[in-house]
Amino acid sequence: MRLSFDQKKIEKIFYFSVVGLFICFGFNFGAYFFLYSSAILGTGLLAHHHYNKEITISKYFWIPVLFIFYVSITPGEPFKDLRIGGMMAAAFASGVAAYFFFKDRFSSLSFFLPMALVAYFLAYGLWTLVLEQPFFPADKYPGRLTLSFSHPNVLGEMASLGILLLLCFPAEHKIWRWTGYGLVAVLGFMIVLTVGRSTYLGILAALSLYSILTYGRKGIAALLVCLALGAASLPFMPEKEQQRLVSTIQDPLNDPNFKNRLPMWIAAIDGFKESPLVGNSVRGFKRFHAAYIDRNSDVLRDRLGYETEKKAYSHPHNAYLTALHGWGLIGCGFILAVFIHAICLSLRNKEYLALYAIVFMLAYGVFDVRFQSKTGDLFLFFPIGAAYASLLTWRNNELKAER
Repeated sequence: MRLSFDQKKIEKIFYFSVVGLFICFGFNFGAYFFLYSSAILGTGLLAHHHYNKEITISKYFWIPVLFIFYVSITPGEPFKDLRIGGMMAAAFASGVAAYFFFKDRFSSLSFFLPMALVAYFLAYGLWTLVLEQPFFPADKYPGRLTLSFSHPNVLGEMASLGILLLLCFPAEHKIWRWTGYGLVAVLGFMIVLTVGRSTYLGILAALSLYSILTYGRKGIAALLVCLALGAASLPFMPEKEQQRLVSTIQDPLNDPNFKNRLPMWIAAIDGFKESPLVGNSVRGFKRFHAAYIDRNSDVLRDRLGYETEKKAYSHPHNAYLTALHGWGLIGCGFILAVFIHAICLSLRNKEYLALYAIVFMLAYGVFDVRFQSKTGDLFLFFPIGAAYASLLTWRNNELKAER
């Protein structure tokens, strides 16, 4: 049975929507439109083929779907995290459909996000030179590369995803493959300029695993060279950012950021204790934190030995505590099942993008959170969707061959 013209046309539209998805996330413009349009098109195509009994779906495919449904209904505060669940669902559906339909073209698809990021970076650098503007604006995050992203760590996160895509799906042609390595180098330089300690930790964890799985002992040597090059860039950073990095290593317990985040962690733990099974919702943390500070500022000062900030934060700057506080033990059980199963699928199929993305987020999550953002959900759930695409199979070889 051959695909009709309309189905082929929809698949082409879906392909270009995924291209648009990567480009728009790279330029940080119009990302929501392509995230949701890709999800709708991809889900529609999969539903059509499943309805016509052309593909089969394993029962294990529904594990992340159950987790996303749980997040969306948010038992701790009904539907408070519906927006987060929607972004997770869109990224997951886009990843499943993109990898299922375009697996053979994924190396070319993977170029668009890093190319967009590098083009944006080069255009930004040229713009600052022509207009004689400072490369690091002295407003919100002085001394750190942000471009138009909301935070340097968000840019670092997208650059890290670009690196992982290029490493996991290298181009077959030699010229394009070496072009990809050049893009990896530029993206690595961008990550250094963000001076994001969470990003450093995440990409170090992901690349360490990549080096060991791909090159063994040689990979460890290459990783050490990269670390030495990263350390050599320290003197070229602004003095304030040098101090941030050095203090993290020399005296982490007295690091200003650590002392600032410790009260948030205490608040998140106390919030988890109030609702350990279903949590309180991720997006409800800011309101909870504000009320917690009002009630416990004196207690926190006496307990910690210093005056704590009165500002209420939208998340506790720790992914583990965010999940526990937001979704409780039940939600954490769901997401743990998703992670473990995605890792098993990656190892079984020897396609490691989801594995590296999860490892990145587990390390990144020690000091930061990306569950509540479109970039974080794309980073995590698009690769997880690509891994779960292996649980969808064509019913006969003729249909498979037509892909």
